Amino acid sequence: MNRTDLKEPEQVKSVGPHIQRASTDHTHNGDDHGNQGATKWWDISIVLLVTAAVGAMWFLQGSSNPYIPAIGVICTVVGGFPIFHEAYEDIVQRRMTMELSMAIAIVAALAIRELFTALVITLFVLIAKFWGVLQLAETAKQFNFWLGYCQVLRLSAEADI
Repeated sequence: MNRTDLKEPEQVKSVGPHIQRASTDHTHNGDDHGNQGATKWWDISIVLLVTAAVGAMWFLQGSSNPYIPAIGVICTVVGGFPIFHEAYEDIVQRRMTMELSMAIAIVAALAIRELFTALVITLFVLIAKFWGVLQLAETAKQFNFWLGYCQVLRLSAEADI
């Protein structure tokens, strides 16, 4: 039987038990990933909160309701908490990152009472972070697949020698 005739799981079995394939399933590898689903829902709810606040500020911008600016400030602070938290860590570590520069921009927009601008900056940063996490997870999944495939090829080549 030729090596190319085998499917991937059969190739792994034929190489031997000493191979350690990179896992693509989400099992515990010593890390605390038990609350990953809750964190994802929390991130989505924050993005939806800030999106609703941006919509409210856009459509109610001309009203004389005093609660609209308060809602804008509260949603900016609550939605920007992950950004401000990372910015604080970056200040402590003396690093200039995107979160730090965007936190400075949000605080500056709030200081000059541009609530809509602060909310839009917060929304874009949150969406960029959420999208980056999703892309990073997909990239890691693809990398683990190809790493396992390369290990199978290498070990099968060693077995042929």
